[in-house]
Amino acid sequence: RKDMPYKNMPYSYDSGSRKWSERSDDNAEHTNLSTVSPVPSRKKDLLPELPGRKHWRAASLLLPLFLVVLSMSLGASSFSVNPRTAAISPTVPKTAPNPASSSTPASPTTPVDVVVVMDNVNQIFSYDPQGDRFKAAQLLVNLMPGGDEIGIVGITSTPNPRNVLALQTLQTSNDKAVVNNILSANTFGPVDPAPTAYFTPALQMAGSMLLAGTTSHRKLILIFTDALAFSGDQNACNISPDAYHNWFCATQALEQEGISVALVGFTSPGSTTTIQPVQQFFNTYGGIALSIAGTSDFTSQLTPAYQNLLSPVRPASFKMS
Repeated sequence: RKDMPYKNMPYSYDSGSRKWSERSDDNAEHTNLSTVSPVPSRKKDLLPELPGRKHWRAASLLLPLFLVVLSMSLGASSFSVNPRTAAISPTVPKTAPNPASSSTPASPTTPVDVVVVMDNVNQIFSYDPQGDRFKAAQLLVNLMPGGDEIGIVGITSTPNPRNVLALQTLQTSNDKAVVNNILSANTFGPVDPAPTAYFTPALQMAGSMLLAGTTSHRKLILIFTDALAFSGDQNACNISPDAYHNWFCATQALEQEGISVALVGFTSPGSTTTIQPVQQFFNTYGGIALSIAGTSDFTSQLTPAYQNLLSPVRPASFKMS
């Protein structure tokens, strides 16, 4: 071929003998080796230089290095933190809970449910002819905080007590005025002249009323009677000192139900011993007995006692004369 690079060489090849021999028709031009086209020394020079070939070679050399760096960065990504995320959502350190804040303290405003048990039979007239027992009960109502509840039960001369007022919540001064209007001689009428008063049925009715109320409230029964507190109850009572105080067992049963019992006993002026049997019982079995002389200023005596009774914590027994 004309474009073969060996066309000017002074040799020929005999395919039969497989030997090279000098060509006879060679002239000085042909034998001038300086004019012979040089034999390519490397195979790569036989290929034409392609556009961008040098850049491709450089990229091919860098490719393995790039793959190594990429694999290392992917492996480390699971242990790294995105600085942008950390800046937007910083980790809030956990703190130990405060025991004082997590605990729930006892409320200083626990409501108290009160049932007034009012005596209006026979003997009470001798010790409270002016009806101060009603004023003493009204003072209690006036001192009761908003949210407390009050009910009223009447002691009668039969085993059937009188349900005067179911538990009512005291929220406003008007509520107290309504209750105080009921706690009066106008509501209870004249004193019943029958000789016997029944305390046990009245106390049982008051207890049932309180137990049907809100469980979390403190519960209190306040008896307004004379200092002797005699009754004609026929129930057997092994803790009664005589036949006139069988209602003591009803009081003990109420205490076991978590219901406090207190007594305001009116007595003759100057008498200090009349209420002693009742006070002794309350001091022994729980409860409070207060003796009020008919002509004394009972407001100053009863106010601190009522405040103690209405406190959120169940008061300890004490006597006052």
